[in-house]
Amino acid sequence: MKPQTSLKLTTLASFRLAILPSVLHEIFSVLVELILRFTILIMDKIRELASKRAAVIFTKSSCCMCHSIKALFYEIGASPAVHELDKDSRGIEMAVALRSLGCNPCVPAIFIGGQFVGSAKDVISLHVDGSLKEMLINAKAIWL
Repeated sequence: MKPQTSLKLTTLASFRLAILPSVLHEIFSVLVELILRFTILIMDKIRELASKRAAVIFTKSSCCMCHSIKALFYEIGASPAVHELDKDSRGIEMAVALRSLGCNPCVPAIFIGGQFVGSAKDVISLHVDGSLKEMLINAKAIWL
């Protein structure tokens, strides 16, 4: 009786090894598809939030550069919509999506007129060369 049991176990093990790669491949394919769909949903949420106001800043409440960029916008006369990722239930996922846009670090991420402008260094460069205020005027974030 033992040889037959051993044969069954060997056959079962061979069957599992033969089917395991295809099952893993299928599971992996499903996971990739779910991640892509979720990423698209998060990107859609970012686009929606970014298009609701003329100036939008994604921040974290503990980020000193975020505070500086917000202060710069207020000083220029703009009142941006501010979305603090650390206070949003989808904040981590939104941070990953912002990073995929090229915002590294992921905050502050600045949108003007619904278009991604960049991070703090990009906005500071625009401010230094005088084009930030013009962009805000064109997007109707400030009036003169």
